[in-house]
Amino acid sequence: MESCMNASTLKQKLKKNKIARIGAKVLLPNPYPKYYEKLDVDRNIILYESFYGKGMTCGPKAIFDQLTKSIVLTSTKHVWVYDDEKQWAANFKKYEKCDYVKFVKFKSDEYYKMLASAGVLINNSTFPPCFIRKPEQDYINTWHGIPLKLMGYDMPNGNIESANTERNFLQANYLLSPNEHHTKMYTEAYKLKGIYEGKIIETGQARTDTIFNADRNEVIKSLRYSGVNVDENKKIIMYAPTWKGNSFSNPQADGEEYEKLYNKVCEVIDTNEWQVLIKPHQAVFDKIKDDEKLKGCLVSPRLDTNEVLSATDVLVSDYSSIFFDFLVTDRPIMFYIPDLEEYKDTRGLYMEPEKLPGPATDSLDKLSEMLANPYEAVKDWADNYRNAKEQFCPDDDGHVSERIVNAIFKNEYNHIKVVRPLQNKKKIFISLGRALQNGITHSFLSLLNNLNYDRFDVTAYLYEPIADDQILRINQINKNVRVLVRTGGNVATKEELSKMYFSMAFNCKGSYEKMLPEKYFEREARRLVGDCNFDSVVEFCGYSPILALILPKIKNKKTAIWQHNDLIADANRKLGHKKPLRRKMSIIFNLYPRWDRLVSCSHSVMEVNEKNLSRPEIEGKFSYAKNTINYMRVLDSLDNDCTYENFSLPASNETSFVTMGRLSTEKNHGNLVRAFGEYVKEYPNSKLYIIGEGPLREQVEGEIARLNLKDKVILTGNLINPFTLMKNCKCFILPSIYEGQPMVLLEARIVGLPIIVSDFSSVKDSLMENGQYLINSSEESILGGLRAFSEGKVPKCNFDPKQYNREAVEEFENAIM
Repeated sequence: MESCMNASTLKQKLKKNKIARIGAKVLLPNPYPKYYEKLDVDRNIILYESFYGKGMTCGPKAIFDQLTKSIVLTSTKHVWVYDDEKQWAANFKKYEKCDYVKFVKFKSDEYYKMLASAGVLINNSTFPPCFIRKPEQDYINTWHGIPLKLMGYDMPNGNIESANTERNFLQANYLLSPNEHHTKMYTEAYKLKGIYEGKIIETGQARTDTIFNADRNEVIKSLRYSGVNVDENKKIIMYAPTWKGNSFSNPQADGEEYEKLYNKVCEVIDTNEWQVLIKPHQAVFDKIKDDEKLKGCLVSPRLDTNEVLSATDVLVSDYSSIFFDFLVTDRPIMFYIPDLEEYKDTRGLYMEPEKLPGPATDSLDKLSEMLANPYEAVKDWADNYRNAKEQFCPDDDGHVSERIVNAIFKNEYNHIKVVRPLQNKKKIFISLGRALQNGITHSFLSLLNNLNYDRFDVTAYLYEPIADDQILRINQINKNVRVLVRTGGNVATKEELSKMYFSMAFNCKGSYEKMLPEKYFEREARRLVGDCNFDSVVEFCGYSPILALILPKIKNKKTAIWQHNDLIADANRKLGHKKPLRRKMSIIFNLYPRWDRLVSCSHSVMEVNEKNLSRPEIEGKFSYAKNTINYMRVLDSLDNDCTYENFSLPASNETSFVTMGRLSTEKNHGNLVRAFGEYVKEYPNSKLYIIGEGPLREQVEGEIARLNLKDKVILTGNLINPFTLMKNCKCFILPSIYEGQPMVLLEARIVGLPIIVSDFSSVKDSLMENGQYLINSSEESILGGLRAFSEGKVPKCNFDPKQYNREAVEEFENAIM
């Protein structure tokens, strides 16, 4: 560990040190953290945001209307978030003489001030990733519709796509729900059951109040003002599909499809009685609003949808949740779904087409035929309509906002259902960091597959993936687990970032450790999980200084940080002339007093780490829990036929050895290759397969070339399925200089291979009686092990992975509780 230097020396190093300079000069993404710390909460300010400032619409607008009727306006300021001055001109004009209404631009400096200081925050979607609800604030999330499409963790790629939405729900202390189906979206699709500390208020959908109370003439005026050519004397057919594509921020937007539908329907309807309007999803509108052929019929998302629905006579949709709102009108609904099967495969639905409250078709001709006589076309769906209305709109009566305001602002909960979805399970928060291709990640995934979810509620925290293979691994996480993927950058002030980089750059104890920005770590912990309280917080990776600083700040009863290796050996590992882990590990060693338990991955690893790292501040904190093994991953892979692109499987008459691990110093590949070079002179019909990638690849390739072993030593790189190759080899060898608990030995035992292993410091817990041949890490000893196999001296043993996992899970539970 590095010792402190005097202040003058530190200042000189700071000028030269790249990391510290980056910290000192970093440009903040927004000023929010500064205002979070600086500004007090004003309970007389209410901030409203709908669809990131697209309009005064949806649930927030309904609550605003109710509040401005029921609260004394002299003491309350209502602040609306807007995104575009031109598009909001009508709203500005409407409220220009209202001192109690103010407007702030989305993501402006004033916006972040309001976000940090408003006493009540109301949103129908999500606040930015930087947002953290203060304890003095109330955050009401109205959401923006009853879900027909799969939501949350039910979605394909849901573990990643849910990130900021899940985070917002955990920040909110009020979630509004119109029915049991919607409540289930919160508790099950977003897995809030067991962790959410706030209230789910189930009393109807506030935004449908507008349908009951809107004035049709005023709605027609608003449509005209926004550019829609609407005739007040004609009935309205409105086509309102949802967005499509793989990205909400970049949806598909085919103007020609809208034109085709508009023209076809207008050909068959009586245009003296009917007119057609098209309301694209708010994510699509801006992409097609300038299409000349559609001008005059496009309904802007800046208009309140439910006001427009109040004037609509027939609704045509697809799998948009808009139809749930329209049920309260008892007017016809039809569904035009040309891509139903594709959408079911890519996104998925909660309701099958035959259950919809109206006829559904994938044919534009058929849709047009139905719209020629809409009231006749929907007669056979009357029962579906009635059942859907009873299920999804049981409390929508035009007074939903009044009940919500009475409950939240007056604490009057008469005739209101309140759901508190907590449960009697131990709550575990467990962090991995990056889902890299390594043993720690596979141990993490395996552990989550072996926990008892009748006893434990588990939240896994990971960094946002930056590669396809990381996405794959995050989506492999056990479905019982709630996955939080980090979203947003450092939500810190410039001063905090400078202090953090400064402290970490020089890793000083004593007075300089006081420079660590503790408020940032506390704030970041709250940003991750809000008010959630865990029985145990686990940092499973063990190699991240920033996680070692933040995670203990989460509300908990006990904390545990993992030690996957002989960490002093890890810190001193060289790559060329450098020790890449030394500074990072030194920082982490100094942070151990902040943790309750220091958990090694085996008893022998614990003994090594306790001997090397122990000091008074962490005495008695050392523990251990061996890693579980995902034996089904191995067995399933063995059952699958597999061929490899860049190499062939060994022939049955070859003596083939295999090893697996990162191409780095501690794995000792250099000595292995040199020893094999000598062995192959005696046993020429032999091959060595090295599975893995790492920083020493070029060095290992160079040694192979120097010894003329290109046809004998095969570097496979990382393999999705390494086990078919292992099964076709004769012997597994692990000649490491040091290890933690090498999971590859367990995997080799499951495959059924004889094993040669070196006597690294923590090997004891990896040995089984008559189950391996022990060598040391020298070239000569490795050669002796290879020869021993050819002489029939390397044993293999029976291994029961189920019993092994039972023991490992019990050790894990004992270590963290």
